Amino acid sequence: MQSTPVLIVTDDIRLELTFDEFPGQVIDLSGFQQTDSCQVRIYQNQLGELLTVGTGFWLVAEVRLPGKVWISEAQADEDGNPVLDDQGNPVTRSVIRPLTVNDVQITLWDLPETKQ
Repeated sequence: MQSTPVLIVTDDIRLELTFDEFPGQVIDLSGFQQTDSCQVRIYQNQLGELLTVGTGFWLVAEVRLPGKVWISEAQADEDGNPVLDDQGNPVTRSVIRPLTVNDVQITLWDLPETKQ
């Protein structure tokens, strides 16, 4: 049986991964993004109940994340109005483009057989 992944984009623009088989456990994928593309491996422990990232007993999923992409974003004041420089041009800053569901590739492995 394969695990069932659920990707969630949160209100603060983080991309979270959870699995139906591991309720209450959420992995913030945004924190793993690097300059270049990378893979995040997600494991369960020997008891089959805890998800860990990096090393573990049973590989559940591998997530491929793209490298960081920097974009230019206009700055706004507290009221949402654009901040302008002394010549009336919008002030911009470089920010990392948030991850979206379409940015990631997930490879799933069968979960181990459970004795009933």
